[in-house]
Amino acid sequence: MTPASTGPATRAPGPLDLMFHQAAVTPSHPAASANVGAVLHVAGTAPDIAALRAHVAERLPGVPALTHFLTGHPGAVRWTTGRAEPDTQVIDHPLPEGAEHLEAAVHHLRFTRLPADAPPWRLWLLRGHAPDHYALFYLAQHDVQDAGAIVGVLEALFGPEPLPSSSATTPALAAQAPASAAEVVDALDQVWHSTRGHGTWGWPKHPLSGERTVRWTAVPTDLLRAIGRAFGASTNDVHLTALGAAVARWADRHWPLADGVPLPIMVPLNLRGPQDLHLPGNRFFLGRVTVPGGSSTTPLRRLAHTVRATAPLKPPGNRVALRWVLDSLPRPALDLLTGIGAAPDRQSVVGSIFALRQPLRVGRDPVHRVDPLICCPDGFPMTVALFQYGGVASVCFQVDRALPDGDAIPDLWRAALAELATALGVPQPDDPTGDDGTPTAPGDADGRARP
Repeated sequence: MTPASTGPATRAPGPLDLMFHQAAVTPSHPAASANVGAVLHVAGTAPDIAALRAHVAERLPGVPALTHFLTGHPGAVRWTTGRAEPDTQVIDHPLPEGAEHLEAAVHHLRFTRLPADAPPWRLWLLRGHAPDHYALFYLAQHDVQDAGAIVGVLEALFGPEPLPSSSATTPALAAQAPASAAEVVDALDQVWHSTRGHGTWGWPKHPLSGERTVRWTAVPTDLLRAIGRAFGASTNDVHLTALGAAVARWADRHWPLADGVPLPIMVPLNLRGPQDLHLPGNRFFLGRVTVPGGSSTTPLRRLAHTVRATAPLKPPGNRVALRWVLDSLPRPALDLLTGIGAAPDRQSVVGSIFALRQPLRVGRDPVHRVDPLICCPDGFPMTVALFQYGGVASVCFQVDRALPDGDAIPDLWRAALAELATALGVPQPDDPTGDDGTPTAPGDADGRARP
């Protein structure tokens, strides 16, 4: 929920920037930090590290998000410009042969404490785990880069030049037409709805912790699209339906407060316009949709309910109106609204989705899969991010370890997709696997820091 600006120098850090900055500075546990990013899986021979650094240095000038960071004491945090240093921030990280070593490296490196006095990002070249394949692990802090900014960085560094269009922005925000009065009223209602309490995750028997279980899973993009086409739903509807079904089935066994009741899911709505493409900071609104609870609801009824719940979010004018409302609110009101929405009885499961439409390459080597790394700051029970790139939809789950058997939720999400496909008669394609023989995405982790 951050106001717009003409550039980093004229924009004060927004409430979300400050919330994630606090998570970066004082997380209750290393796993609750504000580190976010992506793993790019690449087919080819790993480049020389000097060549990779030179490539990044060449493209740096057009990406302000890579040269900014937040500094200052609470109450006086401000944007600061720093010098990006590819010689130290782009790092060679050779691995022993074997897919498990790639997985272990990602889990270890994600705990990296990024500097407080320099642009907080790193890019590791992970090589040696498989012949003719390597990976790049990009890590940043959420106070400086949200998902849109990360996608923009990946396209700026490894996308085509010139870039035909960016996946990082919402096209509707390029339009000059103002939102209608009705759209503004609807946006105000969405903002108000997002602040209502629900108490779903406030169970004293299992107070939320700072420790996290992190898992990735992946499915063919075509499976999500085919389910959506068969029902007249979007891929986001399909994702949120499966997520709601997974949590409902899990809650039936482990979490009475969420058992059989409607489940609030917080959905990040991208408010980054073309004018904001490479600027630092967070430009999204955490909207809320409510999906069915209970383990007995049929898959198609769940999907139908989700389609109705997300309908107000889909018109292009909705993003224009939300951006206008949040830009127009006085800063004290915006801070108050964000504070109310971040209260313990307001936070809930986060379910996001982002489509990367531009092909990525490292030199001539094609990227064949992109795995997101989402963060789960204190107070959130679970955050889930799905990146669609090419034929693979890769999903990162971060689940608070206080949730009993919470590491089962990714498998329940996949099972819910299979049930939707079966109910609609949609053929299920083979699971996507990397050409290097690695799993579809890095596997399980216990959320604990490793030496």
